[in-house]
Amino acid sequence: MRHNLGTSAPATFMQNHYYWIHWSRRVFRKQITVLRELIAERLMPTFDSIENEADAISDETWERLNANGDPDGDPGMDAETAEQAGVIHYLAMVGAKQTLLNLFAVALHHLVEQQQLAVIRQELVPRGEESEIIKAAESPTKEFVKRLRDSGIEVETFTTWGELVELRHVANTVKHGDGRSAGWLRENRPAIFVPPPLRGQVQQWVQPPIRWPFQPLAGEDIYITSEDIERYFCAAETFWRDFEEALDLKGRTIT
Repeated sequence: MRHNLGTSAPATFMQNHYYWIHWSRRVFRKQITVLRELIAERLMPTFDSIENEADAISDETWERLNANGDPDGDPGMDAETAEQAGVIHYLAMVGAKQTLLNLFAVALHHLVEQQQLAVIRQELVPRGEESEIIKAAESPTKEFVKRLRDSGIEVETFTTWGELVELRHVANTVKHGDGRSAGWLRENRPAIFVPPPLRGQVQQWVQPPIRWPFQPLAGEDIYITSEDIERYFCAAETFWRDFEEALDLKGRTIT
């Protein structure tokens, strides 16, 4: 990682920096790890069987139609109805999975943001002025960056900062649809608006995405993948490791 630490500690350096090194390691990173494991090991595996579920629904529908159908009816139409029932279930589950992936990105962003806010409130702003300072701040993250810079630590030089910026724009787009964050993603991550099965073909015959992101919370228009989620979680954990290292290095300059 890169740290812009300077040669001497500023007068405003965090007095309780060793406490925050410990807290980051034992609490912030643990919170991220627990959420990560919950998603990977308990929630996402529920979608592993959706193809089998769809096949079972098709079979059940076929058996029901045959049991209750008209002997003179068209078996072909019954077969098509049964197949369609399975397809409808499968597509509904695919949409639900995408909704959750999109929401996981939102949850992680706000978890990290609230962790940063805890540092602001408890360490970086004068006691008794927390509420007014937070209200006046453009965002918790920008205030966090500013306050750490005042302490001689350039958070924006951390190795995973760019991925957390991307995560913030993803979270904003998932929550609000089109806007400045969606524009940033179009410029920097255009593939995120293309369904994963089409991404390998997008340059061959699929036009660049032109739809506005209307319903990301319905699993449409923006497509966060499991690989994206894993990358964001790695970035969040590494961010706090970098934070701990930066505090430790800066603390050594004043002892």
